[in-house]
Amino acid sequence: MKFLVHFFALQAFLSLSAHAQSAPNQDGFSAGVIVTWGVSPYVGEDSDFGVLPLLAYRKGPFSIGVQGVSYDLYQSDPLTFSLGVSPRFTGLEDPDAAELAGIDRKITADVFLGLDYDLGQGFNMEATFRQEVSGEHDGQEIQLELGYATLLQRTGLSIEAGVKWQSSDLANYTWGVRTAEAIAGRPAFEADDVVIPYLSVGAARPVSRNLTLLGSIRADFLPDGASDSPIVEESTTVNLALGLSYKF
Repeated sequence: MKFLVHFFALQAFLSLSAHAQSAPNQDGFSAGVIVTWGVSPYVGEDSDFGVLPLLAYRKGPFSIGVQGVSYDLYQSDPLTFSLGVSPRFTGLEDPDAAELAGIDRKITADVFLGLDYDLGQGFNMEATFRQEVSGEHDGQEIQLELGYATLLQRTGLSIEAGVKWQSSDLANYTWGVRTAEAIAGRPAFEADDVVIPYLSVGAARPVSRNLTLLGSIRADFLPDGASDSPIVEESTTVNLALGLSYKF
């Protein structure tokens, strides 16, 4: 499984479904399953289907789930500050494609500080700073996002547009080719800082009191600083997810 592709879909799915549902921060445990499909940006890696578990628990300011662990340091409408730890998956962990032979990246961990501001009228703004702490590349990422959520009959709809800035350390780990990995037809490539725009659309529709049908689609648009890499063949990636979530 190209887990990077499925994790992109999972991230969009969880973020959009939270905004699309009318009460995303209720305490309790939820579980479900999602089916994902995505286009890998890496050469030789085909589009792929996957099935992922959906698990989450929230109690007051504390939450834990497949995206990591977070704690709301400050919460007073319209502003929330949060601190947490989250995994960062990569499509270069033991890749299948022959074109990527000799390249292997590990799953890493980030500490993050997030800000969420409710702008009113269905709009919200999020800003997140991430610092890698597992000792692989020491890179940083800053993400800025504007979202809008509304209710159409019984279906919650949400749209999010944003950008991710990745430091050169993180960009090289994700898109670069190290000197030791260079071979004929695959030269060494060192990435500078990159800025990646993205757009997501999601929906949430209750099936029963506890069961919700959720879906999302997300597109990421890689800049030249990433797509010029000899191991990248797609400048636009699209990820879809469809699933069910049960609230206990």
